[in-house]
Amino acid sequence: MILNIILVVIFFGAGIFFYIKLGKASNTIEKELPEFLQLIKEGKSGAAYYAGKKLLENDPNNKVVIDGLKTITTTVDLMTVSPNIDVYLQLSETDDKWELIGKTPINKTSLPNGTVKLKFIDAKKNEFIVTAGTYFISTGENIFELPTSMPDTSSMALVI
Repeated sequence: MILNIILVVIFFGAGIFFYIKLGKASNTIEKELPEFLQLIKEGKSGAAYYAGKKLLENDPNNKVVIDGLKTITTTVDLMTVSPNIDVYLQLSETDDKWELIGKTPINKTSLPNGTVKLKFIDAKKNEFIVTAGTYFISTGENIFELPTSMPDTSSMALVI
């Protein structure tokens, strides 16, 4: 009797788990993936990049999303005069989310085509924000010299 109850609980638990899992996959296929592809078609690479990153959180091996991201990103190297500076990419201007890209020097990272906002944080936790075009970063304007002191930490870094 107890064994039957345990088996029924396991059966229903597994059913609920797979129902929720399939529901997420269904939402991705039916809603989020088409929206991502539409953003690419419309040339909105920044919005498509952010949507693609969100899709990959749930399905990191989704080949359609990976291939789509390749069409809207530029591979760049990011360097600072002083090494070991944390570099973040702003994910959304509307909710001020930032994604850690890595510590400089950063080789072969993908950024969305167009203008991006980067935040540099040094060892003293000073923040320096710069807006730059990925085209210019990819063609050699990729070495950033950060001020040694700055009263306003939201001011821009100097691009060499």
